[in-house]
Amino acid sequence: MTHPIPSLMSRRRFLALTALAGAGAALAACAPAAAPPAAPAATAAPGAAPAIEGATVRFLGGPWSFLPDLDVVIESFAAEWGAENNATV
Repeated sequence: MTHPIPSLMSRRRFLALTALAGAGAALAACAPAAAPPAAPAATAAPGAAPAIEGATVRFLGGPWSFLPDLDVVIESFAAEWGAENNATV
């Protein structure tokens, strides 16, 4: 079968170029990110969280898993974290 309009690019060339573009995109995604700019100096001590009195944290959802023991672990972690950070969980 002959084509009335000559093709500017063959299928083989198109597939080769798209494969190269895909490989380039994959390599670009794996490249390390540029370092973020330096942060301004903080007035508080490093690692200190701002003091918020009476903060409340709520979990979204019900039982977290089909394992009841995991629910107990999550609840105990939440209670411990709340006590350490002066928050209600």
